[in-house]
Amino acid sequence: MEWTGAIHTFVHFDVRGADCYLAVDTVREVILAPPITRVFRGPPFVHGVVNIRGEVIPVLDPGMLLGIEARDGGGTPHMLVVLEVDEYLVALVTGGEVGVYQRTGDEIAQPPVDLSIDATDCVTGILPPAAPGKGPGLILDGHRFISLPPVAALRSGAEKA
Repeated sequence: MEWTGAIHTFVHFDVRGADCYLAVDTVREVILAPPITRVFRGPPFVHGVVNIRGEVIPVLDPGMLLGIEARDGGGTPHMLVVLEVDEYLVALVTGGEVGVYQRTGDEIAQPPVDLSIDATDCVTGILPPAAPGKGPGLILDGHRFISLPPVAALRSGAEKA
């Protein structure tokens, strides 16, 4: 993706200690994590499901899907970032605070070819580290994230039900 000098608005959230960003237009909402219902024999990247205003939404661990190694024990999700793409909803767990930030295209770099995560095709840009000692910020493409094979399989299973 080619970034221009225009201002871009992102939702920023923590994924296993890595700064991640999603375009604000793909995020439906950010909520405190309600109780999560576990799914028996669900894939390991699925924490379970939540009911948000009558909609049952899968809760996913984006770190596991992206191949970002856990820096701490993980624990209970604090916040959920609800991603909406083509009327399909998934909730992404985050361990820290969530915020909205504006960045200019001049601040955004193209991802390096040797990015040390699994789902490199989901990363469309890189931002400078948010704090000393942190790695670069990963700008994720919500459409590509939803299209990852494990997520797409969940989606097709939900559509059959």
